[in-house]
Amino acid sequence: PSKEHRFDLPIVSIVLIIDQNGLPMDFEVLSGNTSEFRSMKGVIERLKEKHKLQGAVVVADRGLNSVKNLLMLRSSGMGYLVAQKVTQFPDAIYAKMFDQSRYSDIDPEHPEAGRYQVIPNWCKKGKDGETITCKLVLTYNEKRKRRDEAILDLWVEIVKRKMQDGTKVGPRKTGWAALRRNRRISGIFG
Repeated sequence: PSKEHRFDLPIVSIVLIIDQNGLPMDFEVLSGNTSEFRSMKGVIERLKEKHKLQGAVVVADRGLNSVKNLLMLRSSGMGYLVAQKVTQFPDAIYAKMFDQSRYSDIDPEHPEAGRYQVIPNWCKKGKDGETITCKLVLTYNEKRKRRDEAILDLWVEIVKRKMQDGTKVGPRKTGWAALRRNRRISGIFG
């Protein structure tokens, strides 16, 4: 079973190495109940040794984004592009994130492709007091914004219905119940 407690499907994680042309070179499969967070170092070391990798860039989702993992990648000479959770940014980063004047078009000939901004020398803090300074790249896409707003509106309606029905909402970090306590949108619910 997966670490996400999915019992309907077995889940696996795949580590894939591609070359500069995007062609697969090698892969490793991890069982779904394996913590990618803890297994990253071992996988990187094995594949780096096997292929004599130099100057490679690790691309990963936010589940692997920790100061400890980023420091490990940097010390092993690897680059990284890792998704960052935005819900815990300080207010100064939020201000930059929502300032449209700071963004540049990804492709000026195709503005629908989205926009980006780079925040240099961003200090990411870890749980153990460790820090790493790196670049933070923020992206913006109007189509994605409309999609996210539609989903949020749907969740808001679910929360309102649940509140009208008197449904008890316990502390949760995911799903519709999490919206009730979110400090960014708490004004919606009074």
